[in-house]
Order: sequence, then C-alpha cells, then structure tokens
Amino acid sequence: NPTNITVEMYNKQELFNLSNNRCEAEKILKQSFGFDNFYDEQWRAIQRLLRGERILLIERTGFGKSLCYQFPAILFDGLTIIFSPLVALMRDQVKSLNQKGINARCINYEQSKEENEEAIKLALTGKLKILYIAPERQENTEWLESVREMKLSMVVIDEAHTISVWGHDFRPSFKRIINLVKLLPIDTPVLATTATATLRTQKDIETQMGVGVKTIRGNLLRENFKLYVIETNSEDEKLIWIAKYVNKLSGTGLIYTGTRVDAEVYSRWLEFVGVNAIGYHAGLDSDSRKEIEKGLNNSAFWSFIVNEKRKSYTTRTDYLFEIWCVKNGYNLTENPTDKHAVFRAINTFISSGDKEKQATILWNAIQEIYETLR
Repeated sequence: NPTNITVEMYNKQELFNLSNNRCEAEKILKQSFGFDNFYDEQWRAIQRLLRGERILLIERTGFGKSLCYQFPAILFDGLTIIFSPLVALMRDQVKSLNQKGINARCINYEQSKEENEEAIKLALTGKLKILYIAPERQENTEWLESVREMKLSMVVIDEAHTISVWGHDFRPSFKRIINLVKLLPIDTPVLATTATATLRTQKDIETQMGVGVKTIRGNLLRENFKLYVIETNSEDEKLIWIAKYVNKLSGTGLIYTGTRVDAEVYSRWLEFVGVNAIGYHAGLDSDSRKEIEKGLNNSAFWSFIVNEKRKSYTTRTDYLFEIWCVKNGYNLTENPTDKHAVFRAINTFISSGDKEKQATILWNAIQEIYETLR
C-alpha cells in the first residue's frame, strides 16, 4: 500500500499558467514520476491539455504517450477516464501508478463483478484520479448511468484508430466512446492517442472528436525495420519455413495468426521441433493469460504465438522479429519501437496461386505503410 503522492490541485487559471512554465511542470514530473524532463512533443500535448483543448496524438510505440495523460490527470481535481482495448496494458499501468501513490483502477471483463463495482464506487466518491475502462463498457447501462454522476476532468481514447472505419483494427462498438465525448463541456480536455493512423484515419478521428481538434503527428519512421514477404504453396510450407527461420534468430519474437486454432497449431508445432514457444488467444481463461503475460515479460519464451485479434498481451517493447501468418493478407505492425535500437524483421506470408490478388495485397501494404510513416 504505497503512500499517496501529494500534488496540489490546480484551478483552470493555475493550469493555464503552469502550461506556460515548463520548468515548474518538470519539477512536478520529477516528484511524481521520477523523470527529469519531457520530450518536446510530450510537452506540446500536455500544454494543450492543461489549457482544456482536444488533441489527437500520433506517435510511435515507446514514445511515452501514456505520460501525456497521466501527468495532467494528477493535477486535475476530478477523474480522468482512459478508454483502452488493451487489458494487459491497463493492468500494468494501474499497477505502476498505484506503486507511485497515484490512485488508479481499471474496469474490464477479466475482473470480477465485485472488483468492477468497487472501481465505480471509488470513482463516484472522488477517491480515484485515473480510471481505465474497456470501450465495450459504453454499451453497459450501469456504467452509462454511473459515468453521468462522476466528476470528469479529462477523457482519453487510447488506440484511437479503433474508432475509425478507416483504422486497421476498427471496432464499431468503440464509436460509442464519442457519444460520451459529445456530452462534455467544450473546454474539457480530450486526448486521442495512436501509433497507427493513415491520413484518412487521422481525418476521420478529428471529425469524430469535434470542433477545434489539434493534431500532433510525430515521426513514425523506424530505420531499424526490414520488411519481407515470403511466398508459400501450403500451410505445411509455412510451418516448415518458420521452424527453420526461428531457430536462426536470437531473442524473443511474435508470430501472429488469424484464428485461435492456428495459434494452437503453430505453438504446438514449434514446441515439437524444440522451440520454446507459447500460444495466446481469447480461448484461454484469465489466469492462464496472466501467467503467460508474466512469463513473456520475464523472457520465459522464445516465440510467442498470438491470434491477431488479441493484441493486449504485454507492454514489452524489445521483440526482435514478428511474423504474420494471416492467410492471404497483411497487417501493419503496431508494436515495434526503436527505443532499444534493436534490429527487427517483419515477415508476412501470402499463398501462391492468384498472382493478381497477391499484387493487390502487396500494393495495399506498401500504400498503408507509406501513408502511416510519412
């Protein structure tokens, strides 16, 4: 049970004054989070949030987007709600915040009803600074009634590409988050964050967030990326190729599959050929997923096979390779970061046969990568 940090609450004028005093803000940063300085683009986003603006922040994974909302949240006198589809990420961040003495909780399907109800109770009584919640809760009547009674200071939409029909991982139910945003006073700060947004996706998110949105788009280009496409004639060829390729690599990597069944097939195959691998998908119970996440973060596995619909597995950022085994498709990776300056190889498979379809797949992949990185 950590001692709660003591940070003075600021009124709107004081917050505006602080937005013009980076030196003072970095003193609070050191006291509360242990960091000496903000990155320049972090400070740009924080400045605007302290002034009550709406921001779309597009920055690479590993940039430190979470600090851009966690820091303002401890200064506001109300509650900051963070919508995130990544359950493991919210769990890790809540643990980290509580260790720093910042009162935070999360609400998601992996927790018991009692745990979720307790988090709502703490939020309603003003005993929380930060509440992480899965976007699906916007379809929950109990939550919708409760949130109207909460003293909201800021709303954050993490993985914001999921609310856009042009986003690579669009989820229709997540658009309901915008219904809450529309109920907020115009001077309530709103932050949407993503590491993956084409210009079309960016414009769609801006439109949904409403009038006056400011976008901060960083440099998404990673010079340590190498992309390869491997043509195979069958699923068996994929399995054989992966068994040979993975054994030549050092470090931990990710292998994405299109289904839960494939995640099991690939993980058991690699175990059979002597690779320390584990499968991860929505069919596993909550305790099993938590145990696997713990093992992954502790480097217990060499290869991690995951159904591509389940990307909420870890905050780890030092993977050395990623392999996509989705049939006749491609996907632009979200996770790589140059934070550790490691070499990363991203491979995707296509099946032989329809050459015209293959050409279309590759051209679409190139276009998406170009639009996202430029």
